[in-house]
Amino acid sequence: MKMQPNGRIVGRSAIVTGGARGIGAAICEQFCAEDGLVFIADNAKAAGEELAARLSSQGGSAQFLHLDVTDEDSWCAAIAKVSLENGRIDILVNNAGIALGTLPIVERDVQDWDRVMSVNARSVFLGVKHVVPVMIQGGGGAIVNMSSAAALGQWQNMEAAYAASKAAVHVFTKATGTQYAEQGVRCNTVHPGPIETEMMREVLGENPEVLAHRLVRVPMGRLGKPDEVAAAVLFLASDEASYITAAQLSVDGGAVAQ
Repeated sequence: MKMQPNGRIVGRSAIVTGGARGIGAAICEQFCAEDGLVFIADNAKAAGEELAARLSSQGGSAQFLHLDVTDEDSWCAAIAKVSLENGRIDILVNNAGIALGTLPIVERDVQDWDRVMSVNARSVFLGVKHVVPVMIQGGGGAIVNMSSAAALGQWQNMEAAYAASKAAVHVFTKATGTQYAEQGVRCNTVHPGPIETEMMREVLGENPEVLAHRLVRVPMGRLGKPDEVAAAVLFLASDEASYITAAQLSVDGGAVAQ
């Protein structure tokens, strides 16, 4: 069945990192439904190609784009490919990220810290660094960086490396949004709370008591859905958010307001 677009990003090219699964896949689905030209950027080739094939069979425009978000050469190659095929890049969603199981700070080793910072924060810097000149040349664009409720509050209960990496994304986004506003590039963050994804299940485990304890700190009392985060990303990527930059949008069931 062909997707029915609402017209918010019709014909616009969009790179979505970590797009093969979870929140990233939900973003790609919603972008395709709006007739965007979607590049599913991921290291997971099989999952990315499978998603691209499914979305294309439903009438969307999607293709897999191999990308190691921690590697600058990989970013340059990916952006060059999209620019060559479309002539411009309109939207970048820096969604790729990892989370580790909770440990006290004194027990966390430096290799884990560096890995989290590389995937969650360095990747955002690299994406912005290399896509902004292309966007400016094309007359502007929208960048949405995936931060987290962990960047905004409830720190006693947050894994420190993950929270610090997402706080870096939060502040870096404000710098980007203000530096390039006059050139027509908007940059905003989305801050999900606990979302029902494979990564969340890996972090929380299968113990229902652990989940119940986490939801005590969520006023809505449930996990969020990937589609609910994707809807926020779509809004910030569209012209409906044309006067919004260097801003943050929480999708957390009220968690950080508690």
